Amino acid sequence: VLPVKVCNGTHAIEVNTLLDSGSDTTLITSKLADQLKIKGEKKDLNISNAISKSVKVVSRLVNFSLASNHHPNPIEVRNAWVVDILNLPPQKFSQKEIKKNWPHLSKIPIETSDKDIAIIIGADLPQLHISHDVISGETDDPIAMLTKLGWVLLGGKRNKPTTNISSNLI
Repeated sequence: VLPVKVCNGTHAIEVNTLLDSGSDTTLITSKLADQLKIKGEKKDLNISNAISKSVKVVSRLVNFSLASNHHPNPIEVRNAWVVDILNLPPQKFSQKEIKKNWPHLSKIPIETSDKDIAIIIGADLPQLHISHDVISGETDDPIAMLTKLGWVLLGGKRNKPTTNISSNLI
């Protein structure tokens, strides 16, 4: 999860994004697109995931830009799809939790935010997924990766079996 500023002309809103290399396209919530007054041509969109059949929805293709504390210069996002919701579990954590549970990450400036995730950054923006640095701990510990937009965490469940999983279903 990365806190970013999403911009459309003079309109800007801070939200959280999720880097998802398993998604082939970037998605933005309709609530955020409407708040930013982003216009786009309506089109049919077929959405599918690993465990469900394709669903056809009316969407729109939009353009906007992203910036972060780590990368203040705007990064243009073209042809993102607008969806009503991103059906994601909460992704909240604090610096205190990180330092307490994973000392190998205690000096990493991971930004946290209590904002909802409003954008999934898909594989159509590969430059935003590149890891410029990686900090790892023990086998089951989360890792921190430095991306163009800042540090992100990956993992950390410590292989505890669960009956509730997240597969980024929309």
